[in-house]
Amino acid sequence: MKNWDELEDRAPAQAAVADVDLVIVRYDDSVTVFYGRCAHRGALMADGHWASPHKSPICVHDCRSMSPLKT
Repeated sequence: MKNWDELEDRAPAQAAVADVDLVIVRYDDSVTVFYGRCAHRGALMADGHWASPHKSPICVHDCRSMSPLKT
């Protein structure tokens, strides 16, 4: 897990909680957590990239249908 200062802006970071892969994205002064696997191909989303204006991580297979996790 990374500290706030270690999170690069708009760069997906890998995390896991209870064996569930997550991807954390810092966007300016906020942070969003997404499910960490591509729903289409199972790729790690942290291996992808961030693309505005989508405001979500893009997987290595160019899938763009990720939504933030709700708490």
